[in-house]
Amino acid sequence: MIDRGLVIGDVRQAARWWAANGSCAMPDRDALEAAVDASLSMLEGEAAPADEQRARFCVVTKGPHLRNEQALACLMARLTAFGVHVRLLRRIVGTGDAIVQALYPLAVRYFDHRPTTPAQWDLLAHRFDTAEFKKIFGRRYDPDLVIPASTAIRENRLTAGDLTAIWETGRDPIHRATLVARYGATVAPFVLQGADSYGWFRGPLPLGISRIASSMTAFALRHERLYGGEPVILMNGHVPALAHLFAPAAWVLDLGIARHGAQIDAVRSAIAGADGRPERCLAGSIRRDAIDGRLPLASPDPVTSRNNLLHCSDGLLIGAIETRALVPEQADRGDLLTEELDRAGLTRAEIERIVLQDPRVRPRHPDGHLSDVTRGVDLDRCVAEILTAVPPIFGVENGYADGLEFDVFDRAISAALTATTTVVGAARPEPAPVTVPVRHTGRDAELGRRAIADGTVAALVPAGGTGGRFGGYGVPEADPARQKALRRAFLVSERQCSSLDIRLANLRYWADGERDRLPVAVMASPTSETALRQWRDRLDEPFRKSLRIFTQHGVYRIDRSLAADVPRRRWVDAVLRDSAGRPCLKPGGTLNLWSCFILAGLLDAWEQRGIDFLASANGDDAAYRLNPAAIGYLARHPGVDCVLVGIPWGYTATIRRRGRELPIRGDLSGWTMDEAGLPVDEPVPDAARRFDAGGAICHEIGHSGEPCLRIGQPPHPPQTLFNTSQLYVRLSAVRRAIERTGTTDPLGAVRRLVAGQSFAIENKTVVVDGETVDARQIHQPLHGILSWFDRCDVLTTTRRIGPTSWGSYAPLKEPTDQHFVQLLLNQLQAHGDSLVFAD
Repeated sequence: MIDRGLVIGDVRQAARWWAANGSCAMPDRDALEAAVDASLSMLEGEAAPADEQRARFCVVTKGPHLRNEQALACLMARLTAFGVHVRLLRRIVGTGDAIVQALYPLAVRYFDHRPTTPAQWDLLAHRFDTAEFKKIFGRRYDPDLVIPASTAIRENRLTAGDLTAIWETGRDPIHRATLVARYGATVAPFVLQGADSYGWFRGPLPLGISRIASSMTAFALRHERLYGGEPVILMNGHVPALAHLFAPAAWVLDLGIARHGAQIDAVRSAIAGADGRPERCLAGSIRRDAIDGRLPLASPDPVTSRNNLLHCSDGLLIGAIETRALVPEQADRGDLLTEELDRAGLTRAEIERIVLQDPRVRPRHPDGHLSDVTRGVDLDRCVAEILTAVPPIFGVENGYADGLEFDVFDRAISAALTATTTVVGAARPEPAPVTVPVRHTGRDAELGRRAIADGTVAALVPAGGTGGRFGGYGVPEADPARQKALRRAFLVSERQCSSLDIRLANLRYWADGERDRLPVAVMASPTSETALRQWRDRLDEPFRKSLRIFTQHGVYRIDRSLAADVPRRRWVDAVLRDSAGRPCLKPGGTLNLWSCFILAGLLDAWEQRGIDFLASANGDDAAYRLNPAAIGYLARHPGVDCVLVGIPWGYTATIRRRGRELPIRGDLSGWTMDEAGLPVDEPVPDAARRFDAGGAICHEIGHSGEPCLRIGQPPHPPQTLFNTSQLYVRLSAVRRAIERTGTTDPLGAVRRLVAGQSFAIENKTVVVDGETVDARQIHQPLHGILSWFDRCDVLTTTRRIGPTSWGSYAPLKEPTDQHFVQLLLNQLQAHGDSLVFAD
């Protein structure tokens, strides 16, 4: 039978301490009695009143002290009087293992695994790599001495109880006899300094139990049952004993706090006690009042730093995680924190499979998990910290990741985490049938001119690349030096031009003075968008207003230095981040050109405008010129959906001429050019040739037995062409690909198309906080679009410039390309280039 008067007296006494400590104002008598009555009603089985607009956290009772209803009523009344809403009371019966896994997942992780980040190893070295350690243990600290306790149990044929007994000796002082027996007669005086014993629980020397970081404790010792008495540093050996604190039963209180009411740090300090050592907690808290005799307890057992009555969530994020784990049937019940994250744009998958997995977000910080950076803060700060580390990626705020669904990305990046292959994800789709080679005719050129004049052709310009080889991987990706399509590196018609300036001049030529005859859209990335918009603002009309910039969106990539040590293949712990925890995002590949094109509404808009054909080439390809014959070829062959432009494989080389090293360019057609723009007479040995890096246009027999087109990977296979990424596409074929997905919803269709493609793995060097970092990322190459089409044909271009040339292929890949691109531009101008610049 619960003594109501005793509960009222207890909560009134606690409230006086709260007021004295400045934790909250003293509640009036009616409020205190209402808190007591609400608690007693719940203990009698009545449901708590509905109150969904609160952030969830939990309190779980430990040991025997709060197991009876009288003590539990005092705890609940204190919480309610302080402004905490008790949503649910649950008694969990069992061994306590499930509770330990729910409340201490990181402690369990480091019971099973060695440290996983450089920061944790640095802390271990700071604690143990000292002269004192060598003097005590007779050897220097070595990371190989660090052993997870579960490994020690297995390797030394111990039981969990045996290990616990050894660990518990570290809580009491070690005496002279033991020091002499295990460490030697010369070590004992150094440790004891004249005393009879040494308190090695968190003592000053690198001997005994030390707290290393959040959820990580190390015990440096010698013991005859561990590795024959050799030195060892045990990790988290306290974990097996934790379960006993919650057995045979424990009470779980599912709690909630309002946005502007009592905050989580105040609840911990004023109600639970913020320190695990009760004597260091505030008066008025459960832990302090228990040892001071002010709280009715269910057991006379001593209250200690281990048996310290209760566990209380120390943050709103960890509170949500713990409560969901302990009361799983209430996981979908309203929670203010997750509702705020949903309103901020995170998808349910991002909330449940990233945020609520408590990822490591500051890998170079010892307490770097998301629960660490949100510990003790209010709701608004908690939401802000979470969104810094886990911004919306897969929802509307980030363009739905250009159609890449979380589940698809999750499978691909998990496979790529430690993959040794270069491709992960979906099986390669059957490529489109192809006729190779094909030639265009004068009739095709005339048909193409007519289509342009009729306003049925539009231009797509991908300009989202990060230009690492050109601007340098040691330069940040947004640095102007890496915006190669915008570098004014060329002299054309007596003016300094960028590749994009030249592209616009070519489109002006075909517009022939007609405003907005040939619509243009440029695809940016987050690192190039600002610079591209500034460039557009300086254009002449109609391009200044009509040129459309649409942006591809970034997804996570991996820090390769973390990938190998991530437990259980949790890629969320190995995301590449800056020192503030912000993820460094990378768009998902050149296939994004088409998924972005659809999701940006350009397909619908250009269909309504009457566009039939799209011409696309990378923005840094300075020698590309719109080829009317390729457009006409599509017009003359209605069964062809796409024309892909190939070129003989190009190479760079160095030859020796007149006693000096001379850089040259060449390709497998026999074309060569020296630094003066002249053909090279000397033979170029195969061993001296460094071929372009990129895709090979391969012809093979598909499952149907018909010739098919596929873009392979280097090295350059024989009898193939190099893929220039110059494409001419029938717009209706893109619409047909969408319709074949079985949904009329553009987003749903794009997601299905993207999910059907495999992912290539790339290892890149990037700059984060001014330092170079090895990153791993996944992307979907442009050639994935070929599987969307019924037939793709290949036209061949050349680097041999003549009177009938419709441009060539000259991208900026490396700084040395700039000179040779200028030489090709000079040749195009000499033969009457198809460019019109603004006045």
